[in-house]
Amino acid sequence: MGCILVAQGEEFDVDAFLISSSLLPDQVYHRGESPLTKHPERKYPRSGFTMEVSETWGVLKPQIADAIEFLKENELELARLSAYPGVTKLCLDFPYERRKGAVTQTDSLPAELLLLAGQLGIAIDMTLYPTTGEETL
Repeated sequence: MGCILVAQGEEFDVDAFLISSSLLPDQVYHRGESPLTKHPERKYPRSGFTMEVSETWGVLKPQIADAIEFLKENELELARLSAYPGVTKLCLDFPYERRKGAVTQTDSLPAELLLLAGQLGIAIDMTLYPTTGEETL
């Protein structure tokens, strides 16, 4: 799974929002529920959902193109979500890999993506992973 939309909040009634939404989440979770059967003492601190925006994992460029298309196609529903009571975090999370052999790495997001997301109150998270097969400390 590549880029995902994350919507959450301590007081977010995720079920009430989704019942009338065109957005189709991959995961829905509720504050106070345990995400793990092996560790039932761990609880979700917020209610929310995640939704796949791009199937491409690890490479930014195709994820960005998919995210721009997603924002344009779902603009009205995302604006409703952004303004929905209880939503305190709304973001697009882009997982990507460090380029193999790179000592430093600079990655940019295009103004079009930033403008679309910003107008909808959607933050951008970028999660950088080690290159596949690379040792981590």
